[in-house]
Amino acid sequence: TVSFPNSTSRSANALLLEQVGANLDIVLGGTITVTNIGNTTCSTLPTDVALTRLGPAGAVDSSFGSNGYATVNVGVYAICHPINGSSGCCYPSTDNCYSLALESDGKILIGGNTDFAGAGAPWFLVGRYSGNGVLDSAFGSYGLNVSNVGSAAYGVASGADGKVVLAGTRAPNLALARFTATGVLDPPF
Repeated sequence: TVSFPNSTSRSANALLLEQVGANLDIVLGGTITVTNIGNTTCSTLPTDVALTRLGPAGAVDSSFGSNGYATVNVGVYAICHPINGSSGCCYPSTDNCYSLALESDGKILIGGNTDFAGAGAPWFLVGRYSGNGVLDSAFGSYGLNVSNVGSAAYGVASGADGKVVLAGTRAPNLALARFTATGVLDPPF
């Protein structure tokens, strides 16, 4: 079992196998309910996207993310962080990771959803992490992007051109969205 620090409920919704040297590691993606939200003033506990990497023996890889764990709350990170580094800022959101993909350069893509900043309904969420579990600031806004094209992305893939495609739902229909290699919604798609 994997127990994320400062969280109560945890779910693993996606996994990928990653070749790291001679080892075949497992990256798990999912959702945690946060019990300690640091220096924000939120009264509602958010759920965060959560990733971890397990080595061949099943132990958490402490070189991944922060001591083996990578978490992000889209509302706090994408809205508050650019303003004031999250200090005294509260935009809790319900964020979920439902899909993972490994790019040819070792970066990790996530697909899921978020209801950040009171959007009223869940939106597609896409993000890119470096191979060591840090959000890739060259992708989207601080490593993340959202789109109201869909309400939940259950599949994520990357093409040879670096473009990222999300597949999911926007009830009652299927939904697809494509993003450029830099994480911007690709309008011609």
